[in-house]
Amino acid sequence: RNSANMKRRPNNKSGYKGISWHKHTQKWRARIKINNREISLGLFDDPESAARAYDTAALVLHGDFAKTNF
Repeated sequence: RNSANMKRRPNNKSGYKGISWHKHTQKWRARIKINNREISLGLFDDPESAARAYDTAALVLHGDFAKTNF
């Protein structure tokens, strides 16, 4: 299954694709997958900043097929 161009999952709590709450650090975590390998994009104070980091990585890694948050 090609996850590069999937939309945000319906059970997503952050409201953004590739963003989740990291309970241990109390920060928002951005992650993206490429070739079935997960890449951590970092921890952020707010979900919007994490989503922008995801979008940047998605455009670089997936090009025209990227599904971005903004």
